[in-house]
Amino acid sequence: MRHVWLCAVLCAVLATAGHARPNASRDQSVRPVLTIVLEFRGPHGARSVDEMEHEVENILRGSGRAIEWRSWEQATQAVFDELAVVRFTGNCGAPPWRNDSTVDGPLGFTYISNGAVLPFSEIACERIAGSVGPAILRMEPEQAETVFGRAMGRVVAHELTHMISGSTSHGHDGIARSAFSRSDLISERLDLSPADLLRVTGKDRR
Repeated sequence: MRHVWLCAVLCAVLATAGHARPNASRDQSVRPVLTIVLEFRGPHGARSVDEMEHEVENILRGSGRAIEWRSWEQATQAVFDELAVVRFTGNCGAPPWRNDSTVDGPLGFTYISNGAVLPFSEIACERIAGSVGPAILRMEPEQAETVFGRAMGRVVAHELTHMISGSTSHGHDGIARSAFSRSDLISERLDLSPADLLRVTGKDRR
């Protein structure tokens, strides 16, 4: 039942958002636009969200796509080349965060229907907080929000690699690996591996 409901939501967004820009009329020198629709189901800090968007754009800079961000409410006004819907649950960047590294479950996941990867993912902000909490709780609030946003961006970028490539496969290193350590989430830099960059550019669909 949950998958049916989610598919219905996606179909509604796609139907009301207008048609994708036709490939035949697109200037080949212009990069396709990936429209990322954000839906927050809990509190979220502006600084963390800004950093999340910056991190995603930086990680996907070589994907051959321009990225635009829209809220759930703005989605019905969009005309898009590609669409990805990202739902956030829990506390997404508004201090204080929970500090519970024992919370089980994935930091994020992308929905699949009949073997096809759907353009819809869900991010568990409080699980991210549980992973990075021991580090960010020692930081000043502004720095903590920035670092938390970076971690959130890396989880989002990971899920976007599944959606863009249409593949459930994981990489051996970089942003597409199957699991992140605390260091992976908050380090200064984490990129797509060369192999995964080929997948998101459509040059390797394995």
